[in-house]
Amino acid sequence: MLVKPLWIFGIDRQVQLQVGQMEYGRYFALLNLSFIFNILLDMGITGYSNRTIALTHSSSSTLIYQAFITKLLFSILYLLIIFIVAVISGVTDYTLLFFLTVIQILSSFLLLGRGVLSAYQQFNKDAWLSILDKTLLIVFAGSWLYFPFIKTKFTIYDFALLQIVATVITVFVCFFFLRKNLLFDFTTINKWQIKNIIKESLPYAITILFMGIHSRADGFLLERLGANGSYEAGMYAAAYRLLDAANMIGFLFASILISYWAKHTHNKPLIERSLTFSHQLLIPSGILIGSTVFFLYKPLYSLLYYNTNLYGETILKWNLLCILPLFIIHIYGTLLTATGKIKMLMRLVFLAALVNILANFFLIPYYGALACVYIALITQTGLAVCTIIACGRQLKISVSVVLWIKYVLIASFIILLLLFITNYTFSVWLKLVLVTALWLLLGNILNVFSFRSFLNLIREN
Repeated sequence: MLVKPLWIFGIDRQVQLQVGQMEYGRYFALLNLSFIFNILLDMGITGYSNRTIALTHSSSSTLIYQAFITKLLFSILYLLIIFIVAVISGVTDYTLLFFLTVIQILSSFLLLGRGVLSAYQQFNKDAWLSILDKTLLIVFAGSWLYFPFIKTKFTIYDFALLQIVATVITVFVCFFFLRKNLLFDFTTINKWQIKNIIKESLPYAITILFMGIHSRADGFLLERLGANGSYEAGMYAAAYRLLDAANMIGFLFASILISYWAKHTHNKPLIERSLTFSHQLLIPSGILIGSTVFFLYKPLYSLLYYNTNLYGETILKWNLLCILPLFIIHIYGTLLTATGKIKMLMRLVFLAALVNILANFFLIPYYGALACVYIALITQTGLAVCTIIACGRQLKISVSVVLWIKYVLIASFIILLLLFITNYTFSVWLKLVLVTALWLLLGNILNVFSFRSFLNLIREN
């Protein structure tokens, strides 16, 4: 909660300001390409290993070694596919693309190592490793950006290389923890176990692949198909950065809920209670973030990027509305996954990704980054509604209609306040305080917020 916002706004944003929209736009496009096929590095191996080790520790060191070997083979496949796609799509900066793929490969091994530590209940080590790479990068890149110790200009290649250095150090620390605790031993390669790992992990891998296409392909297509692709991608990245920071809350909840709901799959009353608590925290948060940025987009854009740009402001305005459907997908998509309905979720995500890709392919040449924003909002909202319906039909689980009515009331009052204060010239910080205060007041009056109850439920079970 502390490190990632500092990384996003203190380092990543500053890099974009330093290198320029077009240079960062090219980086953003290639980064999205590396993310789309990221699942080839894992194929669900981390999740499968985590679950298997948590259930039984017998022969776990052998399983971990086989998982690492499998991941190494997939890393080679990942590199081949990435560069084949790059050649077909006309990418020319292979140096930057190679740097970004190396970062993804290193991060994938790091996630597997952290998953093993988590399965052995070594949560403190996992927690420190989760922030070590970004913390190192904040120190390395921050020193260069804010207190230049090298007289040369900071480039996007420097940014990528610093990420590689920080990730390599973190991976070595992770392997040190694994070896120290005898959780990783070199054994002979077991082809049967490797095949079993891939087979068991495949449905999760396909779902994550479609999710990656749905959320990341537009940035790459924008740079390739846009009339001024690199610039358009840079403008889109400036807005996407804020969405990514806000979406961190949803990722944190999903990581908690998936193991919790998997543990209590057959306890329907408990799942319904925790679903309600999750709603009470995430949905109002999405309403606050989306509506605030929608009305205060001009001063917020100026605050972040030190200038006014009508095009960039419009992208920011509409892009942050995606946060509400994203939060809903985090809740209901996680519930479908945890209760074994992964194939249902896979079909829904595939359909959303297909619509997203086709729409962007035809509309980006005409509308640029705005096409990406509008299409993302439509497809994310459609996917969110579908996951709610799927949970209702497949699991017979839903939240009270009264709770949805309370959300509408909260949104209505916040929008009215924002309409009233938008045209006043006082500080944007004061406006944010007023909106947040009203949000907290309404949440308490309507008895919506229940953070303490949610934490108590987790502790009790």
